[in-house]
Amino acid sequence: MKTIDIAYLYEHVVRELDVACAVKHYLERDHNLTVELVQYPYGVHEAITRFRPRMVLLPFCYANCFALPKRDFGSCLTEWPKAIYVNLAWEQLLYKGNQASKTPGGGFARKHVFHHAWSEAFRDFLLQQGIPAEHIFLNGHPAYTLYDPPYRGGFQSRAQLAAAFGLDPQKRWIFFPENYNWMFYTPDDLQRHGQYDRERERVEELVRFCQLSFADVMRWFVNLAREGDFEIIVRPRPATPLAKFESRVREIVPDRPPQVRVLKEGTVREWILASDVVVTSHSTSLIEASVAGKPAYMLEPHPMPDSLRATWHDLAHHLRDEASFRQAMFDLDKPREDRLGAWARATLMTHGDSIWNLAQFVADLFAGRIEPPPPATYRSLMPPEFHFPRLAFEYYKFRTREYRRARPKAINPKYEKDLLTPQQLAQRVEKWRTHLGGYRPE
Repeated sequence: MKTIDIAYLYEHVVRELDVACAVKHYLERDHNLTVELVQYPYGVHEAITRFRPRMVLLPFCYANCFALPKRDFGSCLTEWPKAIYVNLAWEQLLYKGNQASKTPGGGFARKHVFHHAWSEAFRDFLLQQGIPAEHIFLNGHPAYTLYDPPYRGGFQSRAQLAAAFGLDPQKRWIFFPENYNWMFYTPDDLQRHGQYDRERERVEELVRFCQLSFADVMRWFVNLAREGDFEIIVRPRPATPLAKFESRVREIVPDRPPQVRVLKEGTVREWILASDVVVTSHSTSLIEASVAGKPAYMLEPHPMPDSLRATWHDLAHHLRDEASFRQAMFDLDKPREDRLGAWARATLMTHGDSIWNLAQFVADLFAGRIEPPPPATYRSLMPPEFHFPRLAFEYYKFRTREYRRARPKAINPKYEKDLLTPQQLAQRVEKWRTHLGGYRPE
């Protein structure tokens, strides 16, 4: 089996892959490291048969990380237990409703993983979870750096998107990256959040809020499209199956005009850069739009439950009724204060080029210029209730391999846009390699 330097795991293409390609380029060009990009979870099963990495970059690392079948990164931990692990932590702007399920925990995350923090606030949050300060890399938000030169020039232009999807470039484009996630969760999803049995009333409140809000917002879009010169691009969350989303839209607005388009192609960032305005619910896409210099509005036709609120919401421009929404869409050229963008740059973008910084950190950690966490122990790889962790590890290593052979071949629809062919992945890597060329921050 081939030994490589780094396995870079990404979960969602639209969220993570552009940063991954840029980091891979810098690591290979400047540090002569071998980097393989692997989609999680579906690419892991092939990867563990092809190579053994010295370092693994994870998209997240919660309390469910154990060397067991069906657990987060179970196959990686059984086959690559002695690798250096880094948690890229792609979800850091949490709210009460998802904080419990997205908090790093357990012996593995606390003792044997280096964690990437976008802000001092998240670093402090990690410290509160028992993660040592020396295992936290404070950097900034790599995805937000994509809105600055030279990265922003690497995305499809408005003209290219218009030609590809039949949009009128002369109209005003309203981009709606949907985030009414709770209404699309299955009962199994809610159980995985670990909340439904304990907090049924609160979860049902979140589901009901999303259902009512989504219905009203879709009706606002349809009414605006019929009287205004707009293209309205509705973008489902990466984890929401397109067919399920389309079905719900048809129930709400069966006579949807063609100017209201549901599109899951392309990346959120190129749509933000190409559009005239971004509107959404509680999505962090509002922050990205503000960083990109675009007008951004939070749509709130119904009062938001407290468990869904985040501190940054107070900085956003809120539209709470259809009349206010219509007026804002017709007044896009009107000057407006952008407190949200200023906050993002002051708290999440204070360390320069965070993509470049991430690559340099990974290279330094790999080379030993930064001391890595100690290798995982059998105790940390097994749940605490297991009394003989080494025996359990060997047993479940065998069981995990059997599970991989017997696992269903069907793909979860939540990953329908994340499974690129090797050729598509190579094209994405080459695009960023060509675009960035010999770039280095000043």
